Amino acid sequence: MKANLVETVSHGDKKARRLKERRCIISRQTAAAENMLRFVAGPQGVLVADIKGNLPGRGAWLLARRTMVEEAVRRRAFACALQTAVETPSDLAGQVDKLLLRAALANLSLARRSGTVITGAEKVNALIRSGRAALLLHAVEAAADSRRKLAQAVHAATDQRSDTANSAAKGQGNIKILSPFTVEELRLAFGGQNVIHIAVTKDRGAAGFIKAIARLVAYRNAA
Repeated sequence: MKANLVETVSHGDKKARRLKERRCIISRQTAAAENMLRFVAGPQGVLVADIKGNLPGRGAWLLARRTMVEEAVRRRAFACALQTAVETPSDLAGQVDKLLLRAALANLSLARRSGTVITGAEKVNALIRSGRAALLLHAVEAAADSRRKLAQAVHAATDQRSDTANSAAKGQGNIKILSPFTVEELRLAFGGQNVIHIAVTKDRGAAGFIKAIARLVAYRNAA
């Protein structure tokens, strides 16, 4: 009886996982829907990027990489995948970038309101050294000297974590350093405030932003 129960649960898990997976119309690779981009034909017959994945109608899926979007446009692959005539904007890859950027900034604003985002070089430095930071962000315009000082804090925190006696903690939770936003873009998320350096905590309230920024960075940095 127990063996049958385990088998049933395992089969159910696999089925649920398959239901959440989609196949890229260009690479033909299968991946989790959250790591892909969905496109639908809009009411006017123009292709629409469904960033949230909840628009009605048949969807065409791509791996969330700019190169995949550019290749799909070049091949005119969407009409075939959607089984309908659809107008595809020539700058679709750029439109998707803007939508992902907007989503990341919106999630950053929410994380700020939840208290999981710290700004200011000194406060950011302190949070990093406390071991509570998951992510360090610099504005594109950030000075090299300030970047270097905060990088030293990251290295110090990483070394401290590596020296811990708890072997299970070794190599876990390394702080990622990214520079995806300009100062002007960050003002949108911070109500006009001038922000250069940001630390994001490991708290649950930052999960949405961390996922959104990872998606944006992966889209832009794909080889």
